[in-house]
Amino acid sequence: LRYELYQLMLRFPLPHFKTTSAGELIPMIVAETEPIGGFIGESISLPVFQGGLLITYMVFIFNQNLWLGLAAIALYPPQVYLIPRLQRKINLLSKDRVTTARQLADRIGDSVAGSAEIRGNDTYALESADISERLGKIYAIRYDIYKRKYFVKFLNNFLAQVTPFGFYSAGGYLVIKGNLSLGALVAVLA
Repeated sequence: LRYELYQLMLRFPLPHFKTTSAGELIPMIVAETEPIGGFIGESISLPVFQGGLLITYMVFIFNQNLWLGLAAIALYPPQVYLIPRLQRKINLLSKDRVTTARQLADRIGDSVAGSAEIRGNDTYALESADISERLGKIYAIRYDIYKRKYFVKFLNNFLAQVTPFGFYSAGGYLVIKGNLSLGALVAVLA
């Protein structure tokens, strides 16, 4: 992947190199490709494994009791609807964070290259204020990402725990009334 990115970079039009700094291109090729490798492997293996488990569990639960099976899948539609929409905003913020970090790296590179001018014109305060503003923007983006990310985790965990609570509540009532066997309830909960 890094090699292909390097090959693509060499094919950029020459005017593009005048507007894009090396500080922006180097992290793309060297550091930002690292998480992609792990993601590609997990994007295939994890859905296959988890999907197989889900199908096995659902077949078992529906064989035990139709109503238990329907109750088990009742909260999937809200999860399927809400979680991707919330995650999409997190992904957009992550892209914005990466772009802002690249701009910061480019600005720091400019400061290093122009350090003689900064000293000669005594613009330490101006340069420091610019960097401070950029760091503040990155911090605000990261804070927003973490707030949203942990809300999604909370929502996922809440929805995951509501189902067993419902099984204990409604299933326990049905067991007491004699409409459901205790074995079927325990098997579904397990």
